Amino acid sequence: LEILPKIQAISGNFNRAERYLMLIIQALLVREQDRQQAIDKLTVALELEDKMAKQQLFSPEFAQLHLILAEQYALHSKYQLAYEQKELYLKKYQDYRKQLRVERLAKLNKKYETDLKLKENELLKSQHELKGLQLKESEKKTLSQRRNMIILAVTAIIFLLLLIRQFRVRSILHSLSKTDSLTGLYNRRTLFEQGEFYLANAAKDTLCVIMLDIDNFKEINDN
Repeated sequence: LEILPKIQAISGNFNRAERYLMLIIQALLVREQDRQQAIDKLTVALELEDKMAKQQLFSPEFAQLHLILAEQYALHSKYQLAYEQKELYLKKYQDYRKQLRVERLAKLNKKYETDLKLKENELLKSQHELKGLQLKESEKKTLSQRRNMIILAVTAIIFLLLLIRQFRVRSILHSLSKTDSLTGLYNRRTLFEQGEFYLANAAKDTLCVIMLDIDNFKEINDN
């Protein structure tokens, strides 16, 4: 009670909400000594409600006014007024709980949306990394295919060159097996083979044979 004068001295600078709470405090301080004065202060506080935010009045700090007022009315045997104040307190308490649920639900939704966004970002990051790996794998596969094609092409060219060389060697060997390398004329083996062919067909075609006997041909052949 000793601090009441000090509180009243500074209460002129308070806003409505602060004055509302200060009147509740004053009522709590004097309710044991002067119940009517406690009721009067709470009644004055009620007159401030019309210009205060409803959500603010729903909070337990402000709603307790009705609970204290119901207690004081009950002590004065004003049970109907006590019942009405208790009803107002319960209604504000329910509204306060509803408001808390809405706020908590909003926070949960925000947290869920944040978590969902983080998960989506992680998923996008994983997909981006997967695409990067797939691109690298595709590039690696393309390089491998290109390298294999080059190796195959080089192998085919080498094989073709070897085949051409083989045909040339075979042609040369075939020519050497039939002709004399110095004169380019048929050798003895080919001459007899061709001679047998022409003799076998001499009955059908005219056959003419010229034989040359060259003296000292060995020396000519050697030189």
